[in-house]
Amino acid sequence: MMSPGSFVAVLLAAALVAIASPPAPAQEAGGEDAQAQQAPVEPTPESLRAKYPPRVEEMRPTPGWAPQFLRPTSPAVRETTPLRVDWADNQLDAGPVTFGVPFPREAVASAENIRLLTANGEVVPCQVETTATWDGPDGAVRWALISSNLRRGADYSVEFGSDVARAATEGVTVAETDEAIVINTGPMQATISKVRGTLFDEVALNGQTILTPDAAASEMPVVIDAAGNRYPAGGAADGLQVSIERSGPMEVAVRREGWYTGADGTRFCQFITHTYFYAGE
Repeated sequence: MMSPGSFVAVLLAAALVAIASPPAPAQEAGGEDAQAQQAPVEPTPESLRAKYPPRVEEMRPTPGWAPQFLRPTSPAVRETTPLRVDWADNQLDAGPVTFGVPFPREAVASAENIRLLTANGEVVPCQVETTATWDGPDGAVRWALISSNLRRGADYSVEFGSDVARAATEGVTVAETDEAIVINTGPMQATISKVRGTLFDEVALNGQTILTPDAAASEMPVVIDAAGNRYPAGGAADGLQVSIERSGPMEVAVRREGWYTGADGTRFCQFITHTYFYAGE
């Protein structure tokens, strides 16, 4: 027969064993399948769109937050806005100027209805391009880019409306062939080669040639690396591409893209140039 002291000792030993041996984790229903269902799922564009559907009304293009663009407007008949030219600290008495002008919705139907005037109402030759429109590509003019030759100290204004018609302007002319682009600003005639990497292939000023093709080839743009290796601007055989980016009576822009290439054909680095020509300059 077990004595009371022995019974207490047995109970104490059983309690110590229970403390030293933690209970086994309970098996969840489904086992490994349940754990797999609890694993995080990587979101996809489709799941995000389903969870957060787009607000179509808020995605429609608007004229912006500025209240002045939201006010009702009607097509202009003949209106003017003053033009202020900041000549900064240069010493020019005159020069080519290019600037942008915004217009309210439906105010101007076409760039042909925009022109420049002096303070006396004289028409100033200018080039006008539409760079943004209201309500799609066929909408009214929203932004116009204007190029002209202006004089320091003179007052100008932009006139626009349905009764305004800009006359054709004579200025820069461009002739393009498979091998070159020839630009005539009036006093200057410049040839840009599509075949050779010269910046200018030939230039004449006031009827006198100041740069010949041979002289241009001898002064080819070149990059020299730290080891003294020379990489002249490559021509068409090395990927040279020449194109007209802007063309009008007051301003023409020509873009050249190519590679500085070594004698063994190694391309060292790329070049991109933009050359601008202005009427009368």
